[in-house]
Amino acid sequence: MTDSPPLQAALIAAIIAFGGILVQLLIAYLGRRQTAQQLDLQQLVSHRTTASFVADKRQKWIDELRTDMAFHLALSQEIVWKWDAMRSRAAVRADQEAKDGKGNIDQLKVDKIHQDAADAFAPEERSARP
Repeated sequence: MTDSPPLQAALIAAIIAFGGILVQLLIAYLGRRQTAQQLDLQQLVSHRTTASFVADKRQKWIDELRTDMAFHLALSQEIVWKWDAMRSRAAVRADQEAKDGKGNIDQLKVDKIHQDAADAFAPEERSARP
């Protein structure tokens, strides 16, 4: 080859410049891939942290819910027992007081006895009625 040294130098410079461009593209690609991996890892860590936080709180929420439900169930059971006792006493009272001499039951007296018992059980309801 009889190329002149300046032409060879220009060709070498062009090859080196093209190689530099390729190396820069490779570096940019690898940097982008590394950044994407870091972001994926940060997202995974964030999700794990959130899941751990929620799991800890979930057990606390479940325990609080159990406590609240136990209180309300006990209160409901107590109300049912009191209501049942009130109805039993009202039934005995109606059996004693609502019968006439012939043994016939006066339904109006029975209803009045039951209403009086219900009013005594929940006095705030009495004031709400017209």
